[in-house]
Amino acid sequence: PPPPPPGGAPPPPAAKRGRTQSLSLLAAAVESGRMEVGVEVSCGETEVCQHVQSKLNGLQCNGRLAAALSEAFETHVTTPVCPDDVYVPPAGAPGSVTFPEAFPNSVRHWLLIGCLSMMIGAACAIYLAFGQSDGAQDDDIPLNNKGDEKPKPLTLQMRTVLGFIVCAVAMVAYFGMWSGVWVEFKTSGSTPRVIFFPKYLDWIITTPLLVTMLGLVGKADTATLVAMVGNDVLMVLCWLVGATLTAPYKYVWWVLGVMFFIVVLLLVARVVERGRNSNLRTLGLILGFSWGVYPLLWVLGSEGTGALGLSQEVALTVLTDMVSKVLFTILIIIWGQEKDDL
Repeated sequence: PPPPPPGGAPPPPAAKRGRTQSLSLLAAAVESGRMEVGVEVSCGETEVCQHVQSKLNGLQCNGRLAAALSEAFETHVTTPVCPDDVYVPPAGAPGSVTFPEAFPNSVRHWLLIGCLSMMIGAACAIYLAFGQSDGAQDDDIPLNNKGDEKPKPLTLQMRTVLGFIVCAVAMVAYFGMWSGVWVEFKTSGSTPRVIFFPKYLDWIITTPLLVTMLGLVGKADTATLVAMVGNDVLMVLCWLVGATLTAPYKYVWWVLGVMFFIVVLLLVARVVERGRNSNLRTLGLILGFSWGVYPLLWVLGSEGTGALGLSQEVALTVLTDMVSKVLFTILIIIWGQEKDDL
């Protein structure tokens, strides 16, 4: 108990003392705009304390303690003893997390690098498709028996168009992430997460186009093409749903996505084996190994365990996209011009 005040007057009753302490605590928190507390919070039989206790019931150190205290005291409360507790103020409030302002500089730099690299890939696709033919002499243009210019093979035209679309869509997605469009900061679960929704929009458009390009080169039948595209879309959708959920449910969706990914790999291997061509085999290896990085980044990155830092995750994603999209597109167009069927 506190010592008696000067003059020997008895201390105030416990209830009144608890109310005074609670109101003083609330006033100090509001005045400073930030209050640090530990895991255990005890207070007297006051309205404020009862309100706080009702908010804290079963919430210690599970990612919601700081948010509950902040809601109860109507101010920003942190819990240093609980490192997993993160308070996210409402959008527009002081201290709220907004993008792209909240991005570290390294993340913004890598997103910009990704955007520029995809732009270069799209420009290379246009140049390879139209630039060389424009600069050719009349004597170099192949002619048919009637003396007319031979059109380019349909498969080469198609894979060139698809390659351009792949790089262009990825470029727009990276620019959107760099601008903070559809980038959310979630605190549900054991660790805070940054979810890049444009990345999944990119995947659900570009990855089916990539397997279609490989299928056209390998002369895959319609059933195989539909199977590759269908399982690819299911793979991306599973990882998208998992990114929005918390453990353990998100890992169930990740496993489902990996299962569809394995089916896609088996179909790609089937197309490559039927093609019996070294260049086609190289394209299949590029696609398989580069795509194999994506589920690892998911489970180790922000959507999964958070073992990788955000800068590391974004950097590895950009480098993987350079291989799986830009390099793949350039090679499939160049080799297609050298020999129509690779």
